[in-house]
Amino acid sequence: MKKFIPLLAVAVLTASLTGIPVHAETLDKDYIINEIWTESWYGISDDGTTFPEASYKYHLLSDWVNSNYGDNAYNWSNIGELTYSYKDYYKKYTADFAFHDDANGNWTIDTSEHSYHFEFADNHWSMIDENGDISDTFPPHSTLESEDEPEQAEIQNNNSQAENIVVKPLNGTAETQAEAEQTTTENDSEGSNTLIYVTIGIVVIAVAMIIFYLFKNRK
Repeated sequence: MKKFIPLLAVAVLTASLTGIPVHAETLDKDYIINEIWTESWYGISDDGTTFPEASYKYHLLSDWVNSNYGDNAYNWSNIGELTYSYKDYYKKYTADFAFHDDANGNWTIDTSEHSYHFEFADNHWSMIDENGDISDTFPPHSTLESEDEPEQAEIQNNNSQAENIVVKPLNGTAETQAEAEQTTTENDSEGSNTLIYVTIGIVVIAVAMIIFYLFKNRK
């Protein structure tokens, strides 16, 4: 009976390894926000106190991470999966949004129910509807490459913002978003494959131990 105890222990270990996912340590919130922002922002350098677009989109991302951080519905150790999850959320959240920009900082949003414009005061942006009601407020977020050259960045913004902005129909999605999501999915697969390889490697070792033990006891 004793000779079966090691065999049983190895078998239990193998079964456990095949059923328990291997996760790394939970990522820091600031790191998550920064990484997702890098993959999600398709605009150009904006002065956060002059143009509202980057500030609003950064606000949506920060709010999503802070509201959901630690929720078991997401894998907080895999930045690829988190990026894909946020982009899926953003796509659904803005499905009814039509973004407009006149290349002079007058960035607005139209939905089936409201029209929003943005005003900056007291170091905060206010999202205001057609009735003058404030629906949201958030701090500025600057995407200038160099804070020492605001005038140069503003000139660049005025010259090329119209070429970079994605105008999305009310019930449609931007083509550039779909392309980015495809790239993120590929990165997710690479991260998942690493975990799979680690698990398979441990299982193979456990099975080899079982075969060796059985062969040894047959002699």
